[in-house]
Amino acid sequence: MNNPMLPGQSSITLDIDDIMKFRPLADAVVVQFDAVPTETESGIALPESASEHMAGQVRQATVIVVGSKCSLGLAANDRVLVHRAAGDYLTVGQSEYRLIPSEEVLCAVNGPSTDA
Repeated sequence: MNNPMLPGQSSITLDIDDIMKFRPLADAVVVQFDAVPTETESGIALPESASEHMAGQVRQATVIVVGSKCSLGLAANDRVLVHRAAGDYLTVGQSEYRLIPSEEVLCAVNGPSTDA
C-alpha cells in the first residue's frame, strides 16, 4: 500500500535489486513498516482512510539495515516503534522502506539482537 507523503518528506527510487546492497551512512537506519490492516478480524474490508487511522501515529517496523555509527544497538530484524511521519521513503523494486535518523526510533520492541 502506498502511503501518502507528508510535508517535508521525500521519495527516492533506488535502481538496485536488493535493499541489502544499500548501506546507510552514519546513524541512519532503514526500516520497513508493518502492513496496515485492510480488513477486520471478522473479514470486513476497511476503506483506506480507516486502515490508516487504525495504524495510528506510531507504527511498528522491522529494522532492515543499520548505519555503522548507530549507537542504539540495533540490528537487522529488530522490531522498533517509529512515528509514521519519520524519515524519507525509499523504493526498491515493489517494496517500500524508510530511511530515518536513529534518533527518530522511539523504542525497540524486542530490544537489540543478541545473536553473535
